[in-house]
Amino acid sequence: MKKLLFTSIILAVTILINAQAPDRFQYQTVVRDNLGLPLASQSVSFRLSIHKGSAAGAVSYSETHSSITNDFGLVNLQVGGGSVVSGTMASVDWENDEYHLEVELDSAGGSSYVS
Repeated sequence: MKKLLFTSIILAVTILINAQAPDRFQYQTVVRDNLGLPLASQSVSFRLSIHKGSAAGAVSYSETHSSITNDFGLVNLQVGGGSVVSGTMASVDWENDEYHLEVELDSAGGSSYVS
């Protein structure tokens, strides 16, 4: 009986966990220059956009981030944790469509983003 109860509790927790849409998720990248060399210890800015249906689909959510790369050009961002440009993360219907993340960068830390 205890085993059945334990299994039922684990199953219920698993279903609840899987049913939750993310408020944020991690994105990590190495920022490189045109020669492929890491941009170390440099201010950079990103615009992250979530497109519905295809890479060229309508933007469901967009945000910007400003960051400084580490000694290896590495940046860690939380998608859903930036400055909102449009939409809300809560409005992204992850279950009923496919979504594509577009990452745009301004390696000078401004707002002239390049996809």
